[in-house]
Amino acid sequence: PSRSRRSICQGKIWPVLFMFKKGFYLVTVVALEKRHKIDQVRALDLPQITAAFAVLEDIWDFIPSSLTISDVAGISELQYYIRSAIPFGSPVNTNYHLLRMVRHGFPNKEDE
Repeated sequence: PSRSRRSICQGKIWPVLFMFKKGFYLVTVVALEKRHKIDQVRALDLPQITAAFAVLEDIWDFIPSSLTISDVAGISELQYYIRSAIPFGSPVNTNYHLLRMVRHGFPNKEDE
């Protein structure tokens, strides 16, 4: 099998993307398809960075404004959505409303 790519460059984990919103930090280490020299590439020019940014932005939709770190049911629900949207680390469907319908059931035609 092929060697796995590591995001460690000269003893530094790179690139790391983090965002703060709604009182929470989301952090990810982005896997790159090929090696880059940190001093010779702009992170924003890498498509993996922009894709990871878009996925983190979509994950914010999963976080209700009332969520706290002690809300066990809310954290469990958030974990479900993240696992469903990004199985095995690759985004499949990050549409919160569609994932919510899958989780809680689709509306009946009689209800419309």
